Amino acid sequence: PFLQTRLELPTFEAVQLLVGEVVNMCNNTRLWTLKGHTPHELSQEKRKHLKPLPSVPFTKAQAKGEIFDIKTRKKVGRNDSCPCGSGKKYKHCCDKA
Repeated sequence: PFLQTRLELPTFEAVQLLVGEVVNMCNNTRLWTLKGHTPHELSQEKRKHLKPLPSVPFTKAQAKGEIFDIKTRKKVGRNDSCPCGSGKKYKHCCDKA
């Protein structure tokens, strides 16, 4: 409310520029609650451990809902053991949706 009464921006683009700068400042400010780190530093650290995105986002098999075991690259049947490693049959574990 205080800024609205004191600050007048001529266009929406000016508002977007100001908001972008405020967000940039917030993401690069060291915070005591983050043990002296910036939010940007922590997000970069988390991204190191993520797997890269696949080059093709969806395949025909995924669109049908077919499940493939990652290790064997074979389709998982309802009576096969679940690929999540629980030891249960797939129909009693991850097939319940």
